[in-house]
Amino acid sequence: ATPVVEVPATALCIYLAKRWNRKSVLGIGFAAAMLHFGLFPFVQTLEQVVALQALYAFIPASALGVGIAYAQKCAPERMGFATSVIFSGQSLAILLGGSIATFGGLFLSIEMTYFVPLFFILVSGLVWWKMEEL
Repeated sequence: ATPVVEVPATALCIYLAKRWNRKSVLGIGFAAAMLHFGLFPFVQTLEQVVALQALYAFIPASALGVGIAYAQKCAPERMGFATSVIFSGQSLAILLGGSIATFGGLFLSIEMTYFVPLFFILVSGLVWWKMEEL
């Protein structure tokens, strides 16, 4: 469900970040992240997993949407710069997510592992809350 939703969600977030308030677009991602990681340990059915995975698509979509809009604004003459932002963001997410899952899995149950990224999201959300407009 994630890739099917992530592509249009990213396009929507890029559109919103260029025409709307970028901080609010990041807020969409924070809300999606808190719901996804806060509810995932409690899922009971496949339908709930699919729904949360679809919601998960808005996490990278919002961050990359803001990043792409910002990269295009900063360097409109540099072709391919926004694409570099996408791939750098994905690489960093894989590195961090894999590390969190590995170390969380060593010390916690599978269900409790989801609370590790939730903690980091809440801390990041506090920073986001105090940020001035981007």
